[in-house]
Amino acid sequence: MLRRLPLIFLLGFAAPALGQTAPSRTLGQTAPTSAPSLLQQLGDEVRQLELRLQPSVVLAAGQIAVIWDTQGHIVIPVSFEGPLAAATQVPIRWPDGREQNAKVVGTDRPTHLTVLQVSADNLQPVQPADAEPSDWQWAVLADADGVTHVGPFSLLRRQTGLLILPDATAAGFVRQGRLINLKRIAPVVKQLIDSGTVHRAALGLVVHEETLGHFGGGVVVDRLLPDGAAEKCGFQPGDRILGTTEQRIDGTMDLALLLARQPENLTLRVARPGSDAVIIIKLTPAP
Repeated sequence: MLRRLPLIFLLGFAAPALGQTAPSRTLGQTAPTSAPSLLQQLGDEVRQLELRLQPSVVLAAGQIAVIWDTQGHIVIPVSFEGPLAAATQVPIRWPDGREQNAKVVGTDRPTHLTVLQVSADNLQPVQPADAEPSDWQWAVLADADGVTHVGPFSLLRRQTGLLILPDATAAGFVRQGRLINLKRIAPVVKQLIDSGTVHRAALGLVVHEETLGHFGGGVVVDRLLPDGAAEKCGFQPGDRILGTTEQRIDGTMDLALLLARQPENLTLRVARPGSDAVIIIKLTPAP
């Protein structure tokens, strides 16, 4: 599946091997290693990453997907809507070219995630990265066409695929400039596996997503639901929810992932015209 194609160097110059630091030298000093040698070394590193990750990756519904557990659950970054809404089985393709049908376990429209299940032995679940990559960190992006992009990672590039770090862990799915962190989606995946659907704590808000430049601008409150949790704690129409005290909320998907954890209380950072606020909200439990 991750077939080897020419590497794409995003900055246009030879890079150090993944996980290593480029040797320092003064301007004009001859590099100790030739560019072809560096390219060969980097290519070898990437092939090793591919070999380590291949057993944990499949193609499903035209998307790159990951093996979630040894019970055969597979996660793909797409929700089944429209013509796919009634699908009960989806063809998947293994790295060795074999094809097999997988059962649809559940789909979640707010996060655009679907869980499948396949009957197979000796599965190797993907290993999620412990932390999100920093901007311009060296990484590998593998897409559904089998192209391996190597270079400094940035969401500004608005690429799509599975982001792999130098230690062969998977940071998450990248979709049009958004990183869907594998560890953050765990509560959604668990609920889909357990019941086929996702229950969320209720904020009592109707919101829309705004974009500022290349990045998400948060979610903006359109209106408050009568007697909802947000109305009781002082939210106002026009409030922009920027995040919690621990993480940013760039869009409605981030908010949906947060509420799927079903917290009892949330501390939200909110921007208002002329002032900012921190609001502690007691959430309505999920049904």
